[in-house]
Amino acid sequence: MAITLRDKMKSVGSPRRKKVEARVEQIIAEEMVLRELRKAHYRT
Repeated sequence: MAITLRDKMKSVGSPRRKKVEARVEQIIAEEMVLRELRKAHYRT
């Protein structure tokens, strides 16, 4: 049986989990900026 992300995150310590969650938020924010830039480039 495969280990799910939820199971893996439960086994990770709280400080590490917070670092991972912060990095996830940063990556999502970067992706949103890139999407906006692509849309703006397409319009011009």
